[in-house]
Amino acid sequence: MGDTGGVKNPAPQQLVAYAMENKPASFFYHLGDVVYFNGEAKEYYSQFYEPYQHYKSPIFAIPGNHDGDPLPGGNEKSLEAFVRNFCATSKDITPDAGEINRSPMIQPNVYWTLEARMSRLLDYIQMSQKVE
Repeated sequence: MGDTGGVKNPAPQQLVAYAMENKPASFFYHLGDVVYFNGEAKEYYSQFYEPYQHYKSPIFAIPGNHDGDPLPGGNEKSLEAFVRNFCATSKDITPDAGEINRSPMIQPNVYWTLEARMSRLLDYIQMSQKVE
């Protein structure tokens, strides 16, 4: 899933997060634009931590264009907040989480590939069906 930042209307994001809490998967792989519009640290609480505070499974992510587009004249570097919250070097809760008790993720890099046996199996099945 991607493009979740509920900056203008948080209701759709909240409904999806609620459904995820009640039917949890093993993990959530966020495909970018976690925080609109400029990936600012001050927006992580309302657009990421608060909506998913009751989702207990890990949340992996890769950034989208909005996550890495710093404000002109701002004091945050591109992807600075994203790295702090998803590519952390420790499980110490970041200031961006506020009072939410969710540790940051310790991912290998900003952009990376998630390889899973099941997804490769599904790719193989889909490819073989196209050939027939």
